[in-house]
Amino acid sequence: PIKLKFGDYHNYAFDFTVTQALYTGGQLSSNIKAAGKSLEAQKSSAKADKNNLVYQIKQNCYNIVSAKQKHQVAELSIDLIDAHLKDLNNMYNQGLIPKNEILKVEIKKAEMELLLNQADNAIALLKSSLLSLMGLDLNTEIQIDESLEFAPSSQSQGDANTAAQKFRPELQTIRHNIDALSFMIKS
Repeated sequence: PIKLKFGDYHNYAFDFTVTQALYTGGQLSSNIKAAGKSLEAQKSSAKADKNNLVYQIKQNCYNIVSAKQKHQVAELSIDLIDAHLKDLNNMYNQGLIPKNEILKVEIKKAEMELLLNQADNAIALLKSSLLSLMGLDLNTEIQIDESLEFAPSSQSQGDANTAAQKFRPELQTIRHNIDALSFMIKS
């Protein structure tokens, strides 16, 4: 074999190129504007997701309060049925009423006990769902303020509709996506 030597062992080459577009027909500025509108659309979408999560949490809290009230009603009903059952047993012992009257009331008591169990289960499930929505450990103890207050809005129906159409994040997302697509078409 023949070995040929061409210069030093360490040869270096450097190449540097700069390209400047003289005219792109607005393509670069349209791409920048489209990217900006896409970013705004993503921000609006994130805001809509946050609003949805807040709504779900509030709805869950309301459902917990409602289930607790059903629980209280069932407990009160059982107490009243027990008192009525005691009176009926006294009347039966004196021979004033037949046994089937007592059985009817015992059936109503069993129905109320079932309602009480359903309310307890609903409260446990709703609390677990709430903790899950909030990203907390399912064994975390929470207290919910059970005072429900209604504050009527001073805004008219027409103003509320206008504000909703203007500021609703879902609609803003759609508008920003349309603007981004129009800039992409222009590009």
